[in-house]
Amino acid sequence: TERAKQANRAVELSMIQGDLQAMEDEARVLAHRRQEKERLAGEYRTAIVETEKRKRHKQPLEGNPGGVFFPFVDGETVEAQRHSMNQKRRDEMLTQMGEERQQQPPRVDPMVAASTHKY
Repeated sequence: TERAKQANRAVELSMIQGDLQAMEDEARVLAHRRQEKERLAGEYRTAIVETEKRKRHKQPLEGNPGGVFFPFVDGETVEAQRHSMNQKRRDEMLTQMGEERQQQPPRVDPMVAASTHKY
């Protein structure tokens, strides 16, 4: 009976040790998760601070008349350049077509001149 009690105690002891080991592992995992969350939160905080700094640098100066600041004017510049280039090309094309018409006037087609039908 003494041996049976010792065997039972050994089994209970091994079970308790297994439970303790499992609890320690779980505590270690939870601590690691908490550290990762804190690290990630710190990264987010620094990213937010940097974004706010960049936003502050883009704000208008105090001396700006009207306090309106709109940095995106490239679209208007591109549109004006396109319009001027299109006008220039159109003028070149009209000039070239006028010169070609003077050099090679339209031919007279006898079939068209002989036609009696009036549409």
